[in-house]
Amino acid sequence: MEKTAYACYDTADYLQGEEDIAACIEPMMEEGVNEPAYVAQTLEIVARALYMAALAAKSRGAASAWKGRCREMGILHSPPS
Repeated sequence: MEKTAYACYDTADYLQGEEDIAACIEPMMEEGVNEPAYVAQTLEIVARALYMAALAAKSRGAASAWKGRCREMGILHSPPS
């Protein structure tokens, strides 16, 4: 029998903004109030999403700064206009 490979799924990958985060937290507030593990899991997902967003923003800034510095040094040339 052939094994089927599945990609890892992480809800945090799909939380793209405040509305998505609110949509993730809302069911937890309605259904999970009496289940601490459910609350903790939901908050962990939101924390990972926020961390990934902050890391991505920081990376974009660092990449942009690096490209600017390379252009200053003449290593990387600006594309023609």
